[in-house]
Amino acid sequence: MLWLSLLLAAAPCTTRADCALDPTTSTCHAAQKGTGEGGPVNGSGPTCVCESGECQAITVEPVACQSYRDCSYTREPFLHPVSAKKVPREFKKPARPCKDSERDAVCDPKSKTCRVVSWSC
Repeated sequence: MLWLSLLLAAAPCTTRADCALDPTTSTCHAAQKGTGEGGPVNGSGPTCVCESGECQAITVEPVACQSYRDCSYTREPFLHPVSAKKVPREFKKPARPCKDSERDAVCDPKSKTCRVVSWSC
C-alpha cells in the first residue's frame, strides 16, 4: 500500500484538469477522466495545480474585505480571488451580469472574504 501512496503523491499531469483533490487528506492524485480540478476556485481552500508535470496540493488563502472594492481576481495559475491592492479591479463598480462581464469578484457579507461569482451568459 505504501507504493500506492507514493505513486499518488507524485501524479503526472499536463494540465490542472489531470489532477483531483482528496478532500479528506487535502492531497492531490491523478484524476479519473472528467473528474479533475479544471474549474475555478471561487473562494478559498485547498485545491490542486499541475506544477512541473506533477499534481501539487496548494491552499488558496482567504482575502479579507469590507466591500467589493477590496476584491479582484486573477486567472493565474487558475481563476481565484485576490486583493484589489494586488490586482486592480477590472471595473470600478460591480460588474453588471452579462453586460459588463461574465464574472466579478465580490465581498461575501457573512464571511467578509472575497469570492468570484460567474454567470452563464
